[in-house]
Amino acid sequence: MKQRLLIVTGCLCALLGVALLLAAVADAHATPPPCDNMAASSGVGSCGTPKGYTLCELQMDRQHCTEFSESYAQVMQNFPTACITNNGTNCNMPDANCWRSGHCKWDADTGKCSFDPTQPTGDSFPAPKRTTVTCGQ
Repeated sequence: MKQRLLIVTGCLCALLGVALLLAAVADAHATPPPCDNMAASSGVGSCGTPKGYTLCELQMDRQHCTEFSESYAQVMQNFPTACITNNGTNCNMPDANCWRSGHCKWDADTGKCSFDPTQPTGDSFPAPKRTTVTCGQ
């Protein structure tokens, strides 16, 4: 009889422990993350030039622009440069497309070199990009 009482008491304690654990997990998912009161800045810039690649925009003549011995990259220029104070928001940094390899083209009319999206390009590589998210979302 005493052994049965101990088994029943042990089972009740285990069930209570499981119920408390499930309640804690549910509460953790229901609570929004803390607010850091920061936001992505409106100032944007490059996500960085990949090592071993050259930017088309830096080529000053046709020969260097269209030379196939170079490794060229298109680098996104829309990455916020900082997080700034802004009440009620968080400054998150999820991955976003940063750069891809490819070819350049020369525009004889403007005398400028630019990335050529009509030619085959490499895969896009990610980098953390600052974004603004309202707290509680």
